[in-house]
Amino acid sequence: MNDLARALTPMFYVAPQLTVSDINKAASDGFKSILCARPDDEQGNHVPSKEIEQAAFCLGLDFTIIPVQQGHLPDANAVTRMRAALKLMAGPVLGYCRSGTRAAQLWAMAEVGTLPDSEILEAGRKIGIDLSAAIAAAPRPNADT
Repeated sequence: MNDLARALTPMFYVAPQLTVSDINKAASDGFKSILCARPDDEQGNHVPSKEIEQAAFCLGLDFTIIPVQQGHLPDANAVTRMRAALKLMAGPVLGYCRSGTRAAQLWAMAEVGTLPDSEILEAGRKIGIDLSAAIAAAPRPNADT
């Protein structure tokens, strides 16, 4: 995509806050799904998720919102929802929040147990995001079996 999107994998990218025109660009760049990790009630000037969702749907893109509070790691419920979303969303997926960090953390925590921790950490390192805290806090799938 444009210079806003950073690839964690060939199927999952992160970006800072998107605009409607960014959704048009994402569609033309081949993205199939948009994931919003930013709550609408967060302070700051940003496009409400409903506007992004409408733009995505008009262009035939899937849209999912899993809001994560700024300054917090995703909770277990958000991780469970993300794991399910990653199975259902067509890729490549473009996840966004204010800076892209929460979307990356959400992806990382959902991938724990699927990808080796070292691969998750390296994906984050390549785009300048330290995902070590996310990996440490991630609920491990099937940990009780």
